[in-house]
Amino acid sequence: MKKLLSILTVVCCLFLCCFTGCAKQNPLLSSISELRLMLFEGQSENFTLKACYGFNEVPLNNDAQVGQKIYRLSFRLLDKEMEDVAYSLTFDYLGKTYKTDFKLNPVSDTVTAFIELENFNEKEFSVTVNAGSESQTVKLKSIIPEKTISYESALNALQKEQKNLISAYTDENGNFNAELIVRLVVKNGAPYWYVGIASGNNRLKALLIDGFTGKTHAIREIF
Repeated sequence: MKKLLSILTVVCCLFLCCFTGCAKQNPLLSSISELRLMLFEGQSENFTLKACYGFNEVPLNNDAQVGQKIYRLSFRLLDKEMEDVAYSLTFDYLGKTYKTDFKLNPVSDTVTAFIELENFNEKEFSVTVNAGSESQTVKLKSIIPEKTISYESALNALQKEQKNLISAYTDENGNFNAELIVRLVVKNGAPYWYVGIASGNNRLKALLIDGFTGKTHAIREIF
């Protein structure tokens, strides 16, 4: 009897494992080519910084395919011009020192710097900004409101609420034939998830999802 019960227990466990493994995952989650999921702000006496963390495919290409992804911390130095002086940033994390130079982005006309870094999950951290002989520490803190839903929850809500829209990019085998640009935005203290559906040939449809409720606020054809 004990042997029979043991066999039944094993069979039940295998059945449950198979059932769990067969649970259908939201296909949108594997279609993300750019993700911005953490936002920070901070300032010292002379420097004001904004930062974000996530990943993007390299090179960026609207071809409806997800390429190689690189995780990185991105920094934007506000109210500074590169013509005056060269700016750099140093950052210590898990026993390693990272250093990067700020550069002018000619497209957005902003002063930015990047550090490639995986598995970053801090709500606040400090960096040192260097400008010539001057160095100041800037403490960056998360600006994401409490109870902001995750990007996974936002995409699950999108799939549920916008079934017809998602179906337009899904083939008969259930494959989602587009790539997603997913960015967290905080405006006037309220969070939103921007979702861009890039379907190739520079076609892009943009949606704005409420960061608390998951409700879609707007849909717009960009290209």
